[in-house]
Amino acid sequence: VMVWANFASATGDNMILGQDGALALPGGESLHLGTRNGNLHSGHWGDDIGPEQGSSVPPGAGWHHVAYTNDGAAGNQSIYLDGALVVGPGAAGVAGAFDTSKNLLIGTSNNGGSFSGQIDELKVYNSLLSVSEIQAGMAIPESGSMVLMALAGGFLLRRRR
Repeated sequence: VMVWANFASATGDNMILGQDGALALPGGESLHLGTRNGNLHSGHWGDDIGPEQGSSVPPGAGWHHVAYTNDGAAGNQSIYLDGALVVGPGAAGVAGAFDTSKNLLIGTSNNGGSFSGQIDELKVYNSLLSVSEIQAGMAIPESGSMVLMALAGGFLLRRRR
């Protein structure tokens, strides 16, 4: 997952992307990517990394490019901030399999951590990204270019400044 985010809060769960419903894992874990108490947090179905690492994002500091990776089989995760590795690779155990029957949620998660701030250019990939792919994904479209996003119930046309 890659996203441009402008964080407005440093308290509690502030999730950029999540999944609805719980999986049949101990505790009913779900996907939740964002910040927890001001620190970047990656939660892939019970394989969480982040808060204990001290990878803070100051609220109100403007736009940041954030990328979350997980190699799946081994559960190794990493978090990149503005193209630099800030957490990981680390594994808290092998993550559960992606449950395609659950919806992806933008700006919240099943854990209830609604995002406080702004989100732009959210991209979800079905393969592990390399550092060079993450850094290439940071490229800002030319001034005046437009992005069309499909949303439930309609479309949003966004022009990046």
